Amino acid sequence: SGAGMAVDGILSAQATAASPITFTSLTDDTFGGDLNRNGAGTTPASGDWSGIEINSTSQNSTLDSVTIRYGGAGLRLANLSIDTADVTVRGSIVEHSKVHGIYITDSASSSITNSIFRNNTGDNSSSGITGDRGSPTISGNTFQNNRFGLLFSNSGAIVSGNTFTGNVFAIDWTDKIGGRIENNNGSGNTTNALSIAGGITVSGSTTTLSKNSLPYIVNVADIRSVTGAALEVEPGVVIKLQGRRLTVNGTLYLKGTPSLPVLFTSALDDSDGNDALSDGATTGAIVSPQGIVMRAGSRAEINNSEFRFMQTALSYTSSPIYLDTVSFVNNNLGISASGSTVEKAVNVTFTGNNATTSPGGLF
Repeated sequence: SGAGMAVDGILSAQATAASPITFTSLTDDTFGGDLNRNGAGTTPASGDWSGIEINSTSQNSTLDSVTIRYGGAGLRLANLSIDTADVTVRGSIVEHSKVHGIYITDSASSSITNSIFRNNTGDNSSSGITGDRGSPTISGNTFQNNRFGLLFSNSGAIVSGNTFTGNVFAIDWTDKIGGRIENNNGSGNTTNALSIAGGITVSGSTTTLSKNSLPYIVNVADIRSVTGAALEVEPGVVIKLQGRRLTVNGTLYLKGTPSLPVLFTSALDDSDGNDALSDGATTGAIVSPQGIVMRAGSRAEINNSEFRFMQTALSYTSSPIYLDTVSFVNNNLGISASGSTVEKAVNVTFTGNNATTSPGGLF
């Protein structure tokens, strides 16, 4: 009740699914009975206690088959906060926090796997897991009925094989996606997509956008690839834009295949089978400035890709044009080019656009 746990050494909380360890509120009679002996006189609420804080001097703590509930009144407003430490969490349940299920910062290699994060909805920033910096592994988890399933910034996390259902936002990720987001799935989220924004590459390295059953959506802020960085978009990736664009200062590789093309389209285009905005059946809309902007000195190699409902699908300024099996469908303008030369243009098609290329004569 109101208290919490600070870990400067090692916390070893290792149990089994049949006999879990539970950290919860004094007023939670579901576990341990009516400890304060008042019958139904009190009920638990998020923020009843501070939570567990694992501090920077702690390494190799483990929480296995642990349930943490109704905390989050501490510094990080989380049931469990991990600050510059490496922690293993597996097979656990984290729920009903005041704000965040887990708050993780500057963690190089924490592992959070096969766990459930649910009903963390205390305020508008509440999440199952929130984090910044570091590169934790988050895989095989279920995120249910949180405001944000994952809320990340400046992180190089590896996020794979997770399921997102009934959240307001599945994933919201701003800046530095140096890790991977792959093979995640979900349904019934209000924004049924993986939201990305800001500077998503780091100079001197490659950021990869991998395929998930949910599309990526860019609707909060433009996304940028910085000078000296590479952005690779793997086969089958769907990126939906809502009045936003991708600006490339480094190198861009769209690596679609004939059976798994890369698709850039409108957030209102549900033809991929995903209603990203949960607004019913819609067919796409052209909203300025949707599209990809190639800055001077940048380079893009675009293979087996399609662009739909863009204001200007591809805008080149002193950047070479390399297109192999690319289609432009229902855009305002397919390609705009200034000071650019065509290195390759094979199987490039234009269908239903208001205009194909500007200036004319490139194709």
